[in-house]
Amino acid sequence: MTREGRTRLGSHLRETLSRITEDAARLLGVEGAGLRLVEGDDLVRVAAYGPEGGVMARERLRLGESLSGRVAASGQPLIVADPEDEPSGDLVYRTTARVHGFRSWLGVPLSDHGRVIGVLVMQSRSERRFGSADVRLLEAFAGQAALAIENARLFEHEHARRRQLEAVRDVTAQLSSTTDLATLLELISRLVSELLGVGSVAVCLWDEAGATLAPRAWHGFGDWLGDLRIGLGEGVAGTIAQRRAGLVVNDYRGLPYAQPMILARHGTRAVMGEPLLYEGELRGVIMASIQDEERTFGEEDRQLLALFAAQAVIAIEHAGLHDARARALAEAQAARRRADFLAKASAALATSLEYEATLQEVARLAVPTMGDWCTVYMRKQDGAVQRVAVAYADTAKAPLAEALRRYPPTPVSPRSSIAEVILTGRTVLNLEIPDRYVVAIAQDAEHLEIMRRLDFRSSMTVALGARGTVFGAVAFFSCDPARRYDGGDVAVAEDLARRAGQAIDNARLYRDAQQAIRARDEFLSVVAHELRTPITSLLGFAQLACRQLDGTDPPNPLVAERTLGAIDRQSARLAALVTRLLDVSRLDTGRLVLERQPLDLVALVRGVVDGARVRTRRHNLVLEAPDRLVATVDAVRIEQVLTNLVENAIKYSPDGGPIDVSVRKAPPGGAEVAVQDGGVGIPPERRARVFDRYYRAHGDEQASGMGLGLYISRKIVQRHGGELRAEFPEDGGTRFIVTLGADGGEPATDGSPR
Repeated sequence: MTREGRTRLGSHLRETLSRITEDAARLLGVEGAGLRLVEGDDLVRVAAYGPEGGVMARERLRLGESLSGRVAASGQPLIVADPEDEPSGDLVYRTTARVHGFRSWLGVPLSDHGRVIGVLVMQSRSERRFGSADVRLLEAFAGQAALAIENARLFEHEHARRRQLEAVRDVTAQLSSTTDLATLLELISRLVSELLGVGSVAVCLWDEAGATLAPRAWHGFGDWLGDLRIGLGEGVAGTIAQRRAGLVVNDYRGLPYAQPMILARHGTRAVMGEPLLYEGELRGVIMASIQDEERTFGEEDRQLLALFAAQAVIAIEHAGLHDARARALAEAQAARRRADFLAKASAALATSLEYEATLQEVARLAVPTMGDWCTVYMRKQDGAVQRVAVAYADTAKAPLAEALRRYPPTPVSPRSSIAEVILTGRTVLNLEIPDRYVVAIAQDAEHLEIMRRLDFRSSMTVALGARGTVFGAVAFFSCDPARRYDGGDVAVAEDLARRAGQAIDNARLYRDAQQAIRARDEFLSVVAHELRTPITSLLGFAQLACRQLDGTDPPNPLVAERTLGAIDRQSARLAALVTRLLDVSRLDTGRLVLERQPLDLVALVRGVVDGARVRTRRHNLVLEAPDRLVATVDAVRIEQVLTNLVENAIKYSPDGGPIDVSVRKAPPGGAEVAVQDGGVGIPPERRARVFDRYYRAHGDEQASGMGLGLYISRKIVQRHGGELRAEFPEDGGTRFIVTLGADGGEPATDGSPR
């Protein structure tokens, strides 16, 4: 490190220069002598003999300035017999000579292989004037002196080099104390600060992907430095990286390409840096800076930093390799743990085909391997999101888990990760969960307090699905501040969710298959029962007719009439049963053809009501309808629907009572037919499946049937572009509403001309 205006001289060189000056003075028998050396465009005083301040009063001169400057510039000796006759008009020299009694002045250049390296000056107080003999004597001495000076300089250089090597050796020995890259970089920044005696050091590493230098360790800077990214050619560091060469800047604030952030936040006055090169490849840059206005960097400082940088980059490379090996080993171990975990998960998920048990097993498997908390959510048929399973590592949080049940995720909430995952099927990763996010998703103050007490720090939410359908989500949470979910965690979570989704789908398929088998068995039982009754009746009456015909029983016209009537009725019943079965087949295969024609819907409904009135005496069927309402429908199929609804109203009102049938025009341009009874109604737990195929809401409790009527009716109405729905009045009974003319059906009209 140098101070501006002062030349760095080792003790050996300074002693040599002083001895040369004194010996020259004695050789010529003068009272004053001085020695200046060339430093750039300056001549710097390095030694003086005689009265203090009397010889070479100024420490630094420009080449060509004053007497010494003229000798250095010309390379020729110069004699001044009297100060008053001094040709350059140098008042400083004249005044000093007069004060100290010097009369004559002699200066000769010091040359090394034709290059002027300095000036040797003699001053005398005696009356004797310097002559040519003095010049020759001093030139001869100057030749030997120049050789001695260069030898001393070489000695000083080698000595300084040795000191540098020793200093670098001492500090670089410490670089092998760690193989952790982050620790090593911190150590490098501290060692450079000690080696150069500076207060501010930064170690930047080259980011190949981003093509920038990124500060990774620093000393004497604030944390703001970590946000700085430096491209090639930007600032001093970027210039060093681009040139692959060291750089010294002693006027940083005057530098056109100085970093604005450093100018604003750090009082850098001088800066120096060296590239970190490993086998010619850029690894980074070491930067050192000072804020002291009186201090600057010199060439020796740069050389010292270069020596250290050469050793530091080797240590960085080794640490990087060690880090890479450690990461590879950790990744391999993590991959093995993930594989073991997923294998165990697959085995555990395969142990049960129960839907609910599978969901709970998913949550149980995730804790604590995948986090401290796991929740499984499923989307219900109505679109609502329901929590179906939860697991947690800390049993003390059980009350919080129960309290959280009151706050299911809102399926349309823009802030809900659960809703987003279920909607899009894409994973949501929250590396950190700041309090502002918790505040944003809280549904009320109590919900906010629960989530704050849970203290989740990181989360990831993955989709549950199978065969291209998302039906739920799994949320994993970490409460450990040191654990932040990353891409590896997401991969495992998605794999677990995929396997769980398949297991859940299998459980669902198994449940549906079991329900289908039960429905099939129940249907076959019902069909057998429904067919057995008319067949038994047919068989009985057929046998009775045979006995009439073969003479076993005496002929009786009344018996024959009753027998044939019963056979006709039971045959019609069998035909109706078979027709319903055929309708189901046609609906399932899309072969049910509708023959739509404009007709008076009121007349069609009135005919169905009148027919029902004939078949029952205990029920009061009331029709409320306009005089006429035209709709374009398949008359046979709509009559089939209405007949089924009215017959059901009669069937499930065993105690009789009113049955209200209404027809009205429904917007926009549709028609609505409602059938309401005050009968036994449908139990709440069975209402959701009332339109399912083969489902009988009352089983064998109230009346017989195959569970096909409402299923077929709804399908027929839907084929008309309408809808069939059920309502359940609070005072009992059931109300079925048929809406026609909507969603593709022909609009109904009142028949008036247009």
